[in-house]
Amino acid sequence: MIEFSYAFQWLSGDEEGTILTKKKVIWYIIFDDNSDSAEMEFSHIDRIEQLREGGFAEESQYRVWGNDSAKWEYLSPSLSRENNGDEKLIELLTRYINEAQAAAK
Repeated sequence: MIEFSYAFQWLSGDEEGTILTKKKVIWYIIFDDNSDSAEMEFSHIDRIEQLREGGFAEESQYRVWGNDSAKWEYLSPSLSRENNGDEKLIELLTRYINEAQAAAK
């Protein structure tokens, strides 16, 4: 079940997005009729780092770092500042990470 999602489309028609479920974060990109995606379970996330705070016309950039159990070193979602969407997604992601880490202990 999708808990939160955000997607944006460039002028070229390419699309990038981030999806949160109850168990993982998923990042995807669709470009030139190709696509790629990566996902990370909350229990495999070490930390979240904000690389750049967005403004009126640009998204905030984050890095979600994986721990030793993660398949990926990191994911780099771009999130909109509109209606504090970036903060809402990061708050929910942080809550899910904390719950997963507490359940693993």
